[in-house]
Amino acid sequence: VLMTATAENPYQSMLIDSLEEKGVEVVEKSFIPPYLLLWTLLKIRPDVLHLHWEYQFYMTTDDNFAKNIAAALLYIPQMALISLFTRIVWSFHDKENHNGKFKNFNRFMKRFTYFIADEVQIWDKNTRNEIIEYLNIRNEEKLTIIPHGSYIPVYEDISIPSQKSARESLELPEKDKVFLFFGYIKPYKQVELLIDKFKEGSKENCTLLIVGSPHTESYRRQILDKIEGHPNIRYIFDYVPEEDVPIYFSASDALVVPFNQIFNSGSVILGMSLSKLVLAPNQGSIKSYLPKENIVYDNFGEGFDKLLSMERSEIEDIGKENRNYARKHLDWESIAKKTILMYKNK
Repeated sequence: VLMTATAENPYQSMLIDSLEEKGVEVVEKSFIPPYLLLWTLLKIRPDVLHLHWEYQFYMTTDDNFAKNIAAALLYIPQMALISLFTRIVWSFHDKENHNGKFKNFNRFMKRFTYFIADEVQIWDKNTRNEIIEYLNIRNEEKLTIIPHGSYIPVYEDISIPSQKSARESLELPEKDKVFLFFGYIKPYKQVELLIDKFKEGSKENCTLLIVGSPHTESYRRQILDKIEGHPNIRYIFDYVPEEDVPIYFSASDALVVPFNQIFNSGSVILGMSLSKLVLAPNQGSIKSYLPKENIVYDNFGEGFDKLLSMERSEIEDIGKENRNYARKHLDWESIAKKTILMYKNK
């Protein structure tokens, strides 16, 4: 199997490890230049090409539409030829681009990729129905539901600090409710809305912890302007090494996911894996993953108010149950078995 990726990704690392334990030989390519896609396949000659984040081959990072068209004109004929000699499996991670640009182009390219793919992995019944409508699909037999696996294996060999020691290291109040936003910070994730709502509704014994890298310097300044004058809003605008991730989750009571668009979220699975209650929107696969005790909202303000009203002991109990649920229902052994069957079309 040749598996594409955009960068080193814990999700893919765990998928590859679980497949290799079942005897599947996997070659991972973190970046293949669009003009070398066919050459790479001819060189490696895999039985299966497993596409992840396929837009890396036709969407440029500088949002230049002419460059996107040029990349698409490379992608389309190469993928059509590849489909003649290699089985293509596509994991459908995102319905639309998070920057909201070139929507018709994006949909056209995804429809093409669906057309040439032999199997398409989606995450649950909700995302299955979304894709059918979004791409106007008639051939639904290609769709295979395989959930996103937990992140528990990533941190089993990493020492996870107690909440007390994590808060001491981060200089957070020991008895506060601490709400965590974690991950790369882009406008669609609505950190500004979270800050505004926190300032409106939080009490003295609450802290908001924002951890991640803003996607531009101007956006970083914009968020800092929002935070200014509020000492109970703490921020760490930096990349977090994998081994340090548990510190921020251990220090927190709940993970807040205020996104305005979401299809499938590794952040939600990460929060569950690290024993946190999750507040997340009622979109995509979210409701299928989260046990009902979590807060899945249609209105962010109402969801956040509910979180503010909860006792810390209740929040902690739900977080522990989330980890148990992730261990039982999002285990990598069963995901590997289902993925292999998808590769074999069984």
